[in-house]
Amino acid sequence: MSRVTIEYSRKFLENRKKFVKNNRARFKYYSKTVRLFLNNPKHPSLSLEKLSHSPFWTLRLNRSDRIFLIWTSKTSVLFFDIGKHDKYRQF
Repeated sequence: MSRVTIEYSRKFLENRKKFVKNNRARFKYYSKTVRLFLNNPKHPSLSLEKLSHSPFWTLRLNRSDRIFLIWTSKTSVLFFDIGKHDKYRQF
């Protein structure tokens, strides 16, 4: 599979700033997850999952946190939001 290109929504950028602020561990697993996703979006540890009845997908950061994304093409995604797993109810 080709490398993936990531675009970021304003909402994602704002929430990512809050998500990693003053939290080295969160920044570390966020960075690791994005690197892995860029190189192999189907890697099993990412737990890439489509939300039912929605165009959104999730990437697992850890047990409770997710990145919410939309595929814009076969090799491009829009990172839409980041945060607790329960945010999926908004989408």
